[in-house]
Amino acid sequence: MIIAAENLGLPYLNGSLDSIGTNFRHGANFAVDGAKISPVVVQGASIPIHLDVQVSQFLQFKSRSIAQHRQLCNQRKSSRPRLESNLLPAAGDFSKALYTIDIGQNDIASGLYNSSISTIVDQFSNSLQRLLKNGAKFVWIHNAGPLGCFPGSINECLNKPNCLDEIGCSKRKNQQPQEFNQLLKHRIYELRAQYPRVAITYVDVYSAKYMLIANAKRYGFYGLEKFCCGNNGPCSSKTMNGTLIGTACNDPSHYINWDGIHYTQAANQFLANLILNGSLSDPPLPVSQACHKAMKSK
Repeated sequence: MIIAAENLGLPYLNGSLDSIGTNFRHGANFAVDGAKISPVVVQGASIPIHLDVQVSQFLQFKSRSIAQHRQLCNQRKSSRPRLESNLLPAAGDFSKALYTIDIGQNDIASGLYNSSISTIVDQFSNSLQRLLKNGAKFVWIHNAGPLGCFPGSINECLNKPNCLDEIGCSKRKNQQPQEFNQLLKHRIYELRAQYPRVAITYVDVYSAKYMLIANAKRYGFYGLEKFCCGNNGPCSSKTMNGTLIGTACNDPSHYINWDGIHYTQAANQFLANLILNGSLSDPPLPVSQACHKAMKSK
């Protein structure tokens, strides 16, 4: 969301746990590395922070922010509120905010842990409805990307006939993201009908990434066979004697993949340009207009 903030001319979001002197008037970031939709935790293989926990953290943040904002305003000694109150969102700010959600890919990549795609989508829907029932009006939701286009997924297809698709991605590894995205989009349609005064935007990140990969050379990138950091070992890894073996490339701007999993800044900038203009969104609105529908329906 860094590029989205730049696109909208807004400050970067601070982490919700950055509690000392932090300005939350423009929002807060509740993202957690490795977080999943599923509440199932496998010891040593997943973290105990899932989507519903993140929603609970947000709701706690909301209630405390409103209470603290009111308290500080009531304590003012003059006609102007104390400075601290200007760092917190007021009660009315939360219904005007854009709630952005990008999650689900870690569930699929980790093998679902004896769950199913439909169960994951049900859990996503339940968490989203907690936000909607607590006043969220504008939601921007990313679908899952093509996991079959990761270098590791492609390597699993070596010497296996008909394993790769026409652009060189694993057919099998892309099946689950495609199923997840189809069910997610259908569920969003249902929620729009259930909550007609809410604007929910479905963003097709899968198509954006697939388009970039399919046309890598045309856009000035290397293909999937190369990634920037860690070709000789895990990125920034060292041997027992301290020798650095997972070194980075000299010019990341020509690579799509940074370390075999994450995209480079250059690739993310390209994807953001595709996504933020609304050409791959349903409805096809740019992020700058994602908060307009419900306002017009009042």
